[in-house]
Amino acid sequence: MKKFKYLIVTNLTIFLFIMYNIFSKIYIEFNGGTINFLRTYKVECGYANSVLDNTYLETASKNLSMLSDLCMNLARLRVLNIVLLSILLLSTSLYTYISYKKIEAFKPIDDLLRILKKRNYP
Repeated sequence: MKKFKYLIVTNLTIFLFIMYNIFSKIYIEFNGGTINFLRTYKVECGYANSVLDNTYLETASKNLSMLSDLCMNLARLRVLNIVLLSILLLSTSLYTYISYKKIEAFKPIDDLLRILKKRNYP
């Protein structure tokens, strides 16, 4: 039974990763500054579907226009990640279902106990 618990937890974890990838925004982080001062900049590209449709450039800042290729590549990577995780979820769900269908109930051992008692106590 522990096997099924682990498989169900694995399926739920993969499902949560898929949901996170679908509904999270894409960000670009880079470091910039001078010799004395180093700062981390974070630019928001938007959601994967808006980046792939090029609708994010209408509301984006002017600084994002030079990083549009990077945003597109990150969105493609996010979509590829979703597809691969969906295939993994499908395969683990199928394995869980097949394993659940093949489970056999424990057989009672009363007959075996009777035979052993007869052998040991004549």
